[in-house]
Amino acid sequence: MDRKKIKEQAKEAIKGRLWQYIAPSLLISLLVGIAVFVPSFIFGDESAITSIVEIAVQLAVVPTSMGLISYYMKLTRREEVNMDELTRWYGLFGSILVLNILISIFVTLWSLLLIIPGIIATISYSMAMYIFVDGNHNASSCIKESKELMNGYKSDYFVFILSFIGWQLLAILTFGLLYIWLAPYMTAANVIYYDELIFYAEVS
Repeated sequence: MDRKKIKEQAKEAIKGRLWQYIAPSLLISLLVGIAVFVPSFIFGDESAITSIVEIAVQLAVVPTSMGLISYYMKLTRREEVNMDELTRWYGLFGSILVLNILISIFVTLWSLLLIIPGIIATISYSMAMYIFVDGNHNASSCIKESKELMNGYKSDYFVFILSFIGWQLLAILTFGLLYIWLAPYMTAANVIYYDELIFYAEVS
């Protein structure tokens, strides 16, 4: 995989469109913050009502997280997209929840063995969400397809992720301000990496 080429394409993808990448995440963070803060302010942090609301909010944002992935995939691919993308996945709430739970369980089980198997598992399942967005709405099938897609590319993807560490350290030194550019950059790069994997899988 040509990491340099992928990164250049990612920079080009976000050029002049940073706000489009940042806006949906800010909107969701704001809404979640308000939804959690209000009951906490009224009833207190230890209240049962506050705890119930927090759990409800966590469940409510599950489809929205898939909406974010879908939004970023379309934006990076230069397809037509708007904020409606964030909410259109609620009809698949059950499938999305199952996918998240299965990935969490599998990664946790592998992590119980050693750190390395846990990292390998995380990488193996890393494309499952993208696969779901692209039309495969069977949770176990998405995980299986992700494993097949990452076969032979796990070490390459690991190095790809590590290649952003320098930027992340610099972002910390800027008190997080650099993340305004870095987060969209990494997001676009991951989408492009996935698209490259699909391309190689189709031609092989």
